[in-house]
Amino acid sequence: MKSQCGKISVNMILVIMIVIIGVLMGILIFNKKDANVSQADSVTTSTTPDYQNPDVISTTDGFDDGLGRADNIKTPAPNADSDVDNIAVFMRDINNDGITDRITRTHHATGNAHDWDEYKIEIKKDNYFDNITPDGFRTTMGADCALRKIKFSFRPQFSVVIISRPFHDTWNTPSVAEKTTYSIKDDKLIHGTPQPLSAVCDVAELF
Repeated sequence: MKSQCGKISVNMILVIMIVIIGVLMGILIFNKKDANVSQADSVTTSTTPDYQNPDVISTTDGFDDGLGRADNIKTPAPNADSDVDNIAVFMRDINNDGITDRITRTHHATGNAHDWDEYKIEIKKDNYFDNITPDGFRTTMGADCALRKIKFSFRPQFSVVIISRPFHDTWNTPSVAEKTTYSIKDDKLIHGTPQPLSAVCDVAELF
């Protein structure tokens, strides 16, 4: 009888030990999975670009146009019939609808001091991008002074500021600049009343 009781006690102890070991292993496995999920979340967070506050990346002439880091940059093959040097694509939510839209900056290398950038602004529709770019969304450069510059802003809402001045006598002769601000309404870019500024050579100084 004592022998049977002893065997039962031993068996119960073994069962309890197996249960305890199983519980500990379960806890270890759960913690490991939870750590992996947390690590994956941190990686995702760090690699997801913040389009509302992008890194400051200047244009080829050092001017910050507010677009930040490009999502894609294409460099076309050399073509004697084209002066396109590179095409930078920026995926941004322009109209705050939670859907990523697109801004394209095409840099034209003229081989002299008059390189220029052209911008295209597109709103994402159901299955296509709608080009809402007004006329004149390009820069104008002289040897030492810019006659037309464009700067984008995404906070508190999307807007675009163009500051330009007319050519007068020479590229470096100052003239009165003008500021035009564009805002988005009903998925269209609407410009406000142009504002006269001071006379300058380089309009980049007025931003």
